[in-house]
Amino acid sequence: MINNETMVGKLGIAILLIAMSAVVIAGVFTPAALAAGENLTITADPQSVYVGEPKDVKFTVTATCIPPPDGGCAQAVTYVEGATVTLTGTGLPPGSHTNNTGTDGTTVIRVITGPGDITATASYNGSSDNTVIKVYARTQLKIVADTDFVIVGIAKIVNFTVTEDCPEEGADSACTQGSVVSGASVQLTGAASGSGTTTDGTVTININAGSLGTITATARKDGYTSGTAAIKAELPPKLNITAYPDIVYVGTPRNVKFTVTESCPDGTDACTQGSVVPGATVQLSGAGISTSSPTDNDGTVIIPVNASSLGTITATASKSGFTDGSTTITVDTLPHAKITVEKNTYFRGEPVNFTFTNTGTTTIETGLWFIWNTSKPIAPINSTPISPDFLAPGESAHFSWNQKDSSGQQVFPWTYKGWATYNGSFKTESDQFEITSCGLPKHTDQTYSSYVSEHVTFSAPLDTSKAWDVTWYLNGTQIKSDTGVTQSNYTNTNAAVGVWNVTAVADSGCDSRSITWIWTVNDIPVRFTTERNNYSVGEIVLLTLTNVGKVNLTPDRWGIWNLSQSSPVYTSPQLGDNVLLPGQSVTYSWDQTDSDKKQVSPWQYMAGISWTYWGETHWNFTNQFDIIKCVRDTYAPLPYSSEVDQVITFKSGNLTSTLKPWNVTWYLNGIEVHNETGVTGVSNYTNKNAAVGVWNVTAVAIHGCDLRSWTITWTVTPKPNNHGGGGSSGGGGGSGGGGITTAEPFANILKFERQDADLKRGSAVPYTFTSPVFSIYQVLVTGKENEGQVGIRIERLKDVSALVSRMPAGIIYANENIWIGSKRIDSVVLRFRVNNSWITENSLEKTDIKLLRFDNGWKKLDTKEINSNSTYTYFESGSSGLSSFAISGIKERTQDARGIQALAEDTNPDAETDVNNSNPTETSPGIGIIAGIGIISVAYLFWIRRRK
Repeated sequence: MINNETMVGKLGIAILLIAMSAVVIAGVFTPAALAAGENLTITADPQSVYVGEPKDVKFTVTATCIPPPDGGCAQAVTYVEGATVTLTGTGLPPGSHTNNTGTDGTTVIRVITGPGDITATASYNGSSDNTVIKVYARTQLKIVADTDFVIVGIAKIVNFTVTEDCPEEGADSACTQGSVVSGASVQLTGAASGSGTTTDGTVTININAGSLGTITATARKDGYTSGTAAIKAELPPKLNITAYPDIVYVGTPRNVKFTVTESCPDGTDACTQGSVVPGATVQLSGAGISTSSPTDNDGTVIIPVNASSLGTITATASKSGFTDGSTTITVDTLPHAKITVEKNTYFRGEPVNFTFTNTGTTTIETGLWFIWNTSKPIAPINSTPISPDFLAPGESAHFSWNQKDSSGQQVFPWTYKGWATYNGSFKTESDQFEITSCGLPKHTDQTYSSYVSEHVTFSAPLDTSKAWDVTWYLNGTQIKSDTGVTQSNYTNTNAAVGVWNVTAVADSGCDSRSITWIWTVNDIPVRFTTERNNYSVGEIVLLTLTNVGKVNLTPDRWGIWNLSQSSPVYTSPQLGDNVLLPGQSVTYSWDQTDSDKKQVSPWQYMAGISWTYWGETHWNFTNQFDIIKCVRDTYAPLPYSSEVDQVITFKSGNLTSTLKPWNVTWYLNGIEVHNETGVTGVSNYTNKNAAVGVWNVTAVAIHGCDLRSWTITWTVTPKPNNHGGGGSSGGGGGSGGGGITTAEPFANILKFERQDADLKRGSAVPYTFTSPVFSIYQVLVTGKENEGQVGIRIERLKDVSALVSRMPAGIIYANENIWIGSKRIDSVVLRFRVNNSWITENSLEKTDIKLLRFDNGWKKLDTKEINSNSTYTYFESGSSGLSSFAISGIKERTQDARGIQALAEDTNPDAETDVNNSNPTETSPGIGIIAGIGIISVAYLFWIRRRK
């Protein structure tokens, strides 16, 4: 029997041993190193986390026993205190992620990470182990609405669908892309509110937006990242309505077409701008109209309108879901219009131009142009829509008809009319016009170039089977005309450097044509000239060579050619190496002898010179010049007498037998009074106003170096009761009230023109004359008071006006009358032009040009130059009135050593005379003979001076 105490003691010892064994098996192990057969192990709880979500992870580090025979440890698991746990991973934030285990072998670390798994490594006394914590991304909720917009104030059922949207990286294996999500809440915020929960991934919400803006729908569910969708709250589209036409007339039925389209407010996606709207109601009201009709599938509707009163008709378009739109139609009275044709006659093929004008007070709708043959008025031969579609009052449309019918064929010559329709049923008719059988004038342009001083001939291309009238123009100025010719040429020998337009206009009945040569005259680098064109036998001929180029040239030699021979009659020696610089000149002389030193015969000659320029040899020639044997015939003075105030015509000797043109100058007491050029018969001089006394009338005819002269000693005797002549004054040949008359004989009027204008008190009113025939091209009239439609008549005269009692002074350029239909004028300014070549040919200066007015005698008006160009010089003179005028060149001369007296302004005689040198009476010449000899001497000296 066992003693109870003994049993108790043994039991206590056994319990103690068991307890101690348990402590050894499961206790904390803190050895310096692991024993053989032991491994370090780390575990994590939990073993996964989510991106961006904080999570406390517990790590446990143990030493695991490896049984014999490989190991030899006694305990199966031992918790390791003091082991180091370190976390690493790409998604971890910067910094240390390390902790040590406690007495129970565990440690807790808070993890916040981005995508990428985390590795946890446990290390202890050289032993280590690791485990991986998976990092997952939460599944995104995706919410989609079945519309992008709703209309403010209009309720709309919107369906929302919520599905899973798996992240691209770190997706949870439980996520299925696109699978529906039930139980998700959908909340609306913004321009509308509302909510719902998905069933089978969908939810329906009735949305009624109270304002413009955005509605945000947000889907939420635990374990998911929320998702959103946006819906716009927009204004409703507006209806836009147009009417065509937009004007109707009282009592006149018209069909009006209405078109209804969408008009989208800014930023609205709820409509398509300009798209047609079927099923819209168009309601008309006003001016006695009340009706409605719906639009068809094209968004249009045609409604008959017959307004009963003036005013406007309002058309309103309406449809559910749209804002109403409206427009107005004007109701007016019937309009008026007219069509005019440009002229009454047209060439065959020439465009016919019409003008259609709204002459009423309201806008009209245009229709069609029609062309009618007057012999076939039933149907038009052509029609074309008028453009533009509408014309406001006073506006015009234009149409040009090419004379072709609707099939494109040229119509035949006949009379035609034009019609134009407007406002549907209205039409207006033009005047009748004629298409002739004559063809359109033909014009061509050509280019031509030459060097200065070249003789250039232009030939008009004519059909030689018929006669033509040809007129030639140089830069628009007429220079020549031929009548009834089959060929026509124009030759120019002296055109300056530049560009010239040479035009020939030919007309032969219906046939008309013209051609313009654009003629470029180029400069040449040298000029080789003679002093003049005529030389007497034995006279020295001077030849001048001028370098007008831009580089040096070297003269070689010069020669003289008789134009009837091919070889030179004289050749100079070599001129050496003298260089002629730009701008320099050199003069050579020829004594009219040939290479054998013999006097050459009178004939036509030309000089030429060779020169080197840019290393090349060139020739240049002068114009031809004549060596002539001069004839000088002076006839003895013959007497003649007449009474004062007689109109006397003097005649020179007959020059017909010489077969050459003469320049004839007439002198009265040594003063030049008349000049004629190109005379081949008899030259006349008429005097109307010689005073009582003795006058020497001399005619000097010159051709080259030939001179002939005749003198009449003219005695003017008084007659009883002679009161002399009068003249025009004031406003001229007319009376107030616009009427204009003229006393000038029609036979003396070359051309006249009338212009009308309103005179203004104190203001210069211009009258401009269009014809180039008139030298006075503009008159500026200042009235004493305002006066409507006052006419001015200008007359270009063939000779001095028959209305004046004496001759004007100087060399006359032009005689012109100007009459005005008013006596209430204050002052006048006259502007006139003079051809520059006339000034040069008459050895005048521009300051010699004067405008003379006859007012009980010739009055010289203050004249000044105002402008000039290559053709004309323009002048201006002031006057107190209008009458007869003369444009004159008056040279102010002084007494010289030979007794030549200058023409003074007041020295016009007071009588008129006529002289003929046939059958003169034999009387003592007396003082007249001496004066005649003096005039002949003066003429001869003048001739010599001109030649030098």
